[in-house]
Amino acid sequence: KEYHAKLSFVLKEHHRVSSMIIPVIRELLTAQIENLEYKFQPGISTLTWQSMNIDQYMDRVYTGIGKFEELLHRINELIEHRIEKNLKLVSKTLLVDIASDQTFTLDHFVSMQEKVTKNKIQLLDSKNLEVEHACNDLISMVRAFPLDDVELDLVMFEKSVTKLRGHYSRLMY
Repeated sequence: KEYHAKLSFVLKEHHRVSSMIIPVIRELLTAQIENLEYKFQPGISTLTWQSMNIDQYMDRVYTGIGKFEELLHRINELIEHRIEKNLKLVSKTLLVDIASDQTFTLDHFVSMQEKVTKNKIQLLDSKNLEVEHACNDLISMVRAFPLDDVELDLVMFEKSVTKLRGHYSRLMY
């Protein structure tokens, strides 16, 4: 019964941690997900209730879940605070500033809007760079995650990197 309870707990933890994967990064994390799933294989194919190494198996699986959860926390924090926050700010940026209590000549209005637009463009450029740097950091973080049981398929990884960059690029403009 003790092993059953431990195994049930590990499976619930796996489900909880897997639910933390946001859709936009799922493909990028393919190797890391496969690495975690591979840790479950001995329990599916070779272990029995009388096996002597169930505790070692459980420790290995639970450690793998913990490391993957830590990676997901770091990724989700980066996305929330460095990418999504900047994208929201960009989406709320107004490129025209018209005071409702004033009247303008056309030349004065154009001059005023050129100044406003110039300042806003600088803001948008800086936010665009921040999002780009955050995406690069996210990609580096995923690439640096140690894989114990599987190899990183570089071709698939680069395709998922291109999709991720394209996703945030579309949201930026």
